[in-house]
Amino acid sequence: MSESCSPKKKCVFCDIVNGTHHRPESILVETDNFIVLPNAMPAHGGHSLIVPKKHSLSMASFCTSLELYNEMQGMIDITRDMVADIMRPDGWDFDVCIMESGTGKKSQLTAGCIEHAHLHVGNMRRDVENRVMQECNWQQLPHGEWDHSGDYDGGQTSWQEFHKFADESYIYLEQMWSERYITTDIPERQYVRNRMQDKNSDYQIPDPRKKWQNRMVLEPEIIAEWEDEYQKMVHQAIAYFARNPDIRKDMESLNWFYIKKASSTRSDERL
Repeated sequence: MSESCSPKKKCVFCDIVNGTHHRPESILVETDNFIVLPNAMPAHGGHSLIVPKKHSLSMASFCTSLELYNEMQGMIDITRDMVADIMRPDGWDFDVCIMESGTGKKSQLTAGCIEHAHLHVGNMRRDVENRVMQECNWQQLPHGEWDHSGDYDGGQTSWQEFHKFADESYIYLEQMWSERYITTDIPERQYVRNRMQDKNSDYQIPDPRKKWQNRMVLEPEIIAEWEDEYQKMVHQAIAYFARNPDIRKDMESLNWFYIKKASSTRSDERL
């Protein structure tokens, strides 16, 4: 597999990054190397995606340095908080989880269907989350280590362990309290999507084996619901950052991190 977009194969994420997609308002948050998008086909309200700007097969292959890995984790933190805030009225029997179906070079086996790396950020019922932990042979990833002098390694250990999976197909899971797991034991295609949707919503398709991006298999009512949720997420994200101006100040302290104002035209205007 190539890590660059084939000219014969369209990539919706590359189109969004390049500004050639028909939905320029898609980008909610942007850093030097990542963007956050509302999921156009959400498993539930608030379902968001973290996408690297460079076309890569997985986050493990994209994060070739500690700096990129820490930037990814920073994007995870801000997106998790945003989704948790937006979905809070739905109750507290959900956790906001982060999951990825990483596509590996060594194998064509993958749990997803889009070969441009992306993290799913969304709600998962706690009973479903417990089942997920039982269904796969998970390896826990470290957060980092403290050395004998009491200095923290800045996530070096965590990044090195994550990057070891750069050539593998895997599933990545980060729980609400930042416990991180990874496995190459993939039970089924669309595993991430199926578990995030399980008991979360009424968005069901007739045959779950069909590809999610093939909208022709879906009922028109479901497509309409997805469109409503997409637009709702754009407006909710704008309102969230407007209610929390300190987030902008915190992010401005990091040179690579800024929040874009979602609008009908792509702009570098900050909130």
